[in-house]
Amino acid sequence: MSKSKSIKRVVAQRAARSSEREDRENPPLSAAVLSSMKRVAPIKRIRWQLGLSQEEFAYRFEIPIGTLRDWEQGRSQPDRPAQAYLKVIQSQPSAVGRALRPSHKTSASISTLASKALRDPRSLTREDIKNLAASVLTSIGEPVERKRKTR
Repeated sequence: MSKSKSIKRVVAQRAARSSEREDRENPPLSAAVLSSMKRVAPIKRIRWQLGLSQEEFAYRFEIPIGTLRDWEQGRSQPDRPAQAYLKVIQSQPSAVGRALRPSHKTSASISTLASKALRDPRSLTREDIKNLAASVLTSIGEPVERKRKTR
């Protein structure tokens, strides 16, 4: 049985039950009205289930906000890889968030060295600057080349 048929059946059952109560301010939906209503985009349902705004969802899962809005408003549809990504977000949102978040250790070292540089730039040693650069590169996924110390 298709979703639309099961939805129509549920609406008809509710209409039959509500006819007993007869709510004049909120009449039951007819099949014609129901079929003319827009469906909520699956991406929007996922976002609502997580209790996130568009901006929060886009930031947390690294989806461009314009793309998210286009998907929600029906101007475009997610391609196959994006649909798979959305299924993973729906089933394991915390795992996806952890995978996209830089490690706490890396963030802590970057913030410590950055605050030290802001307080007194001359206080940074060459080693501090190398470590800061390496931490930043690591956090954005770039390979870090380190030269071996020669004696």
